[in-house]
Amino acid sequence: MKFKTYVHRITHEMKNKPGKAIHIGAVGACKRKGFTRHQEYKKSNPNIIGIDDKAKLVKRAHNKGHKEIFVADITNKEQVNKIIEKHGTFEHLILTEVSEHVGNLTMMFDNIYSMMTDTSQLYISTPNIRSDYVIKYWQSQQRYKVNNDHIAWFCIKTITTLLKRSNLTIVHSREYKKSLFVIAKRSDKC
Repeated sequence: MKFKTYVHRITHEMKNKPGKAIHIGAVGACKRKGFTRHQEYKKSNPNIIGIDDKAKLVKRAHNKGHKEIFVADITNKEQVNKIIEKHGTFEHLILTEVSEHVGNLTMMFDNIYSMMTDTSQLYISTPNIRSDYVIKYWQSQQRYKVNNDHIAWFCIKTITTLLKRSNLTIVHSREYKKSLFVIAKRSDKC
């Protein structure tokens, strides 16, 4: 089955495979897009929580009725352990358009690994450095940043290497207009 966007793919996966879900970076784009992405995920899996390290935006989410979103930093092991203690592990872990903002990617992926079971799926999307769209944008703007918060760029090789360091392996990948999308699982191999 071919999906128009990675959001459609994620919602399809969650509808067809029951289990708890966590949306990491759940309020990151809320100023621009409201909570539309999180709401779409919640429609396909009401058993979802969200986390984000931006306390002001989480408060805004609470004011809009999203009490299932919590303040937590995915790179902070202590905070991640508290989430696991309270909610257990997750079958679906959503990390869309977050990785390019994170300074300690190995810590983030190690923490995500600890939130997974052997049957869990991790959904990652990130701007694709090799996308024609991104390259043309850079050329037209004569600058090499799309967003001032981005500190890293990825292609399939770099994301594969990062995931492997945290004992995760890619089971599906696809390039969309400007994003790279992968589904990863826990791996027994280092």
